[in-house]
Amino acid sequence: MPRGRRKSLLTVDLLPAIEVAIKKFGRKERELRKLLAMRCAICTTLAHAEQEHMVSRTELMAACRAFLRLGAEGLKAKKRPGKKRRLTPEQESQLQLWVAERRDNSGHAKDWTLKSLAAEIEKIFGVHYAQSGALKVLTRLGLSWKTGRPTHAKADKIAQADFQKNSGIRQRKPSALTARAPKS
Repeated sequence: MPRGRRKSLLTVDLLPAIEVAIKKFGRKERELRKLLAMRCAICTTLAHAEQEHMVSRTELMAACRAFLRLGAEGLKAKKRPGKKRRLTPEQESQLQLWVAERRDNSGHAKDWTLKSLAAEIEKIFGVHYAQSGALKVLTRLGLSWKTGRPTHAKADKIAQADFQKNSGIRQRKPSALTARAPKS
């Protein structure tokens, strides 16, 4: 098999199509940068195009192949699906109901903490969550985790209670999970 340089994908024939695509994309920075780098590589060298437009040679050649295969649409960023959720939508709505009503699965009153919520999720649904993962689920469901503020052991409780009564500050329960007000 003869060895030699592969034929370059970037040829002068592409220039008109690249110019049309540049006008189409307007100011969408990522796609435009790749197109400008492709145009620059045709007119000068790949090394110059890399430095000028801060695009790696690999990224530039991948963009060129996508442009040849699909046209300007091939340069658009693909939507990635992300990680699959471990709880079903029904389980998430049940979890949201537990926290909003301050009740567990059996209907008993419960002040939820992240630790107890993660344990309940594992017990009922069989899905293990660390506290940080349980917090992410709650955030996605529109719930927040509020913690109480610590008080010093030698603090004057009577003076603090008087201050809170007169200042209009209300004290929250420690580590309570509550429903967040809907965003408008």
